[in-house]
Amino acid sequence: MEHNDIDFRKAVRLIEEARDRLDEASEILGAFNTGDMSGRNTIADKAWSIDRNIADIRAIAKHMGAEMTDRLIAIDLDNTFADYTTAFADCLAQMGRPVRGGDPTTYDFGCDGWFGEGNGDVFPEFHSRAVMLGLYLRERPYPHARRAVDTLTFDHPAWHVAFVTSRRDDGDDTARWMLGLGIDMSLEFDYANQCLDHMDPTGMELGRAVSERARSGRWSMGLLSEPNGVGWCHLPDKESLEADLYIEDDPAMLDRLMDLGLPVLVRRHAYNTAQCERAMRSDVRGAVFDDWTQVPGLAERLIGGSH
Repeated sequence: MEHNDIDFRKAVRLIEEARDRLDEASEILGAFNTGDMSGRNTIADKAWSIDRNIADIRAIAKHMGAEMTDRLIAIDLDNTFADYTTAFADCLAQMGRPVRGGDPTTYDFGCDGWFGEGNGDVFPEFHSRAVMLGLYLRERPYPHARRAVDTLTFDHPAWHVAFVTSRRDDGDDTARWMLGLGIDMSLEFDYANQCLDHMDPTGMELGRAVSERARSGRWSMGLLSEPNGVGWCHLPDKESLEADLYIEDDPAMLDRLMDLGLPVLVRRHAYNTAQCERAMRSDVRGAVFDDWTQVPGLAERLIGGSH
């Protein structure tokens, strides 16, 4: 944002200089009408100077246009933006099934400290019971996550951020959770519902419709200003968005995105070490983070770093 402000001020100064020279040239042209031709060389100099100013203004406009390139960033919720693991452990304890916990080494929690090695098949049942106990409402954003998302949107006016979740069992818990954080999650910002209200898309068609809707406006979480909502949707086929950057933790989803050559920013966990290693390869457009304070800088590196 700072660079664009500087460019804008420079362009305004050049325009004002060109206007002053035009005024001066007009005065000289007025003298021509009286037969005084002594200002001919001055007129030529001012015309050359105005042409130079116009060329500089065009260059600035082109530069600012490049910096304002539209970008869509799709952010996953569970164990990416918010801590699913701790909330799940709390629910298990309430069920009378306390676990030692820690960062699971398998995505289905079939590992030591949770359900035991190879016992991931019981995860869906316990997950469903946890949802009934308010699992999603118990999740808390990771430290610095909210401020990082605000930084992405406020520092880059052409960047659009949307939370994209593959949850199928949350009812209205996601909207209630966002509201609990002071974020407007009214249906006005539910891209998928908006698209479905006007058409009956499925699969890739829905993803493209959501992507178009998400890119049509700018939303931020209001951490630095009054809250005005965050775009969001339920979309299991996240790759159909064709977003410019995906912030994600799910190993299978990350592999699909990287297979398609889409940029990924991986929230590191013990269960996605292979995907972290893959994202760091030179032939992949990806990066890995452990703390949300790293995200704005990494996003700039991956999808265009100018403000």
